[in-house]
Amino acid sequence: MQKVGLKEIRQEIRMIFKGHGSSLGKHIREEWPKQDITLYTDPLLVSRILGNMVINAFEASDPDETIGLTTRAAPGHVSWEVRNNGHIPPEIQKKYSSAISAPNPAKGEAWGPIP
Repeated sequence: MQKVGLKEIRQEIRMIFKGHGSSLGKHIREEWPKQDITLYTDPLLVSRILGNMVINAFEASDPDETIGLTTRAAPGHVSWEVRNNGHIPPEIQKKYSSAISAPNPAKGEAWGPIP
């Protein structure tokens, strides 16, 4: 964990998706806060997760479509939203839902803000 600005995360995400073949012929509309918010997080992990979300949106989109990446900052948290017009086929949805599990408090796992 380290201090990192949203500007740095944005640069990392752009490097990930601009070099990926799924982005060819497609567009992205990005919304970021005007100010550079500082987070205390693992920048590699955040960049990889967001980069994968953007790539998945590109892969589910048709040529010349636009996907959206919105970053919102509020006191105490930052949230990201990735949107596209595609959909996940039901057989693939089952694959994703079976891979997601609830946190285990006994192992120190939890959902929610990190203090």
